[in-house]
Amino acid sequence: MLTQNNKTNGVKNVYNDQLTCDVCSSENIIETIEGFVCKDCGIVLEVEKLEYHRPYSEDSIQYAKLNDYTCIGSSVERFSSSSSFCLQRLQRQQKIVESKKAIEQSAKIEVSRIFSANNYPVQYKDQIFSIFKSFRKKIKERSKYRSVDKLVPLSIYFCLKLNSIPFDEVKLLEVSKITKKDFNAFKLKAYQFLPQYKSRNREEYVLRKIFELTEHFNLGMDFYYQSKKILFKLWSGIKNTSDLCITGLVSAISILCSDQKNITVYALCNHLGVKMSSVQFQVKNRIFNRFKVGGFVSLIKSSDVLKKIMVRLGLIEIGRSEVKLGNAVQVFNYLNDRNYYIYVLKINAGNCSILFSKGDKKLGIKMPKKSDSELFGNSYEVKIITFCSSGSGPPIIDPG
Repeated sequence: MLTQNNKTNGVKNVYNDQLTCDVCSSENIIETIEGFVCKDCGIVLEVEKLEYHRPYSEDSIQYAKLNDYTCIGSSVERFSSSSSFCLQRLQRQQKIVESKKAIEQSAKIEVSRIFSANNYPVQYKDQIFSIFKSFRKKIKERSKYRSVDKLVPLSIYFCLKLNSIPFDEVKLLEVSKITKKDFNAFKLKAYQFLPQYKSRNREEYVLRKIFELTEHFNLGMDFYYQSKKILFKLWSGIKNTSDLCITGLVSAISILCSDQKNITVYALCNHLGVKMSSVQFQVKNRIFNRFKVGGFVSLIKSSDVLKKIMVRLGLIEIGRSEVKLGNAVQVFNYLNDRNYYIYVLKINAGNCSILFSKGDKKLGIKMPKKSDSELFGNSYEVKIITFCSSGSGPPIIDPG
């Protein structure tokens, strides 16, 4: 019987195998209709001739002449098959899955790139991915906003706004691949894709922007608290504009009314990225026109009138003196003599009697005498409007 013996001889034939006869060890093997036959002993070789360059078919004899081409797997055969519709559906689903994975991976890379350029808090990345997926699901097919380059910066913008994180919108656009025109156009449609954006805490975001200005220009906490007071008082009349414009409006009023010398309104607007003309328009319409005050010329020239309006609204106090620690001089009883103390005797609510000691003549004060002046000296009834107790002041005599 003939078998295949490739190890004993290393000579290759046209079929890449050397066939030998196991009976006579002859290599004189020929191919016939019945198969491979040894010409020396006539034994038929029991080795199949496989055709590796075309699929196996029961209708085709293995040693038959090969066709020039095959129709297996052609489009005609696929469409004529009973499972062609199922095959197309599976192929579409496979393409969708692969596309989603690629888009999510590209979005993660883009978010990391923008975060590293602007130093945003990394704990909000997961929320940004959620907003990105929500936006892309609601945006219509073939829309330019479904692009990763355009949708990722918008997702970052709305995520930071929802969490009241102050950021510079100009810097965000500088490192992003979206134009300012497309950016502003999508913000007008935000309520359709993100309903919770409408109910966000805008006052908190504006306050954080004001605090950022306070730290950046070193304006002090008096500026922050003054701006906070103005913001909450005027919120109902100024809220119908952008957050940055509200920040510029409130900060400009606080600067003009407090006579800040460290910063100008122009520098403040330039830092916020808003035009000074926009702030001036808001002051004219939201303050002067709302309270029906005439005489508005410009933001700077009408600052005195603006200050009077704030005073009438109770937002700014005038004529208030401030005592700094270390500058006050102790004048009460500086001789440390008990004869110079003034004793106060409470009579009823809001009234009291000031009883001077025996040394009251040295104070140069003349008071009318009363029946009890022999015990306490001269006395005089006064009405106390404001009374502040101090540890170093005169002792209070209990009426009982």
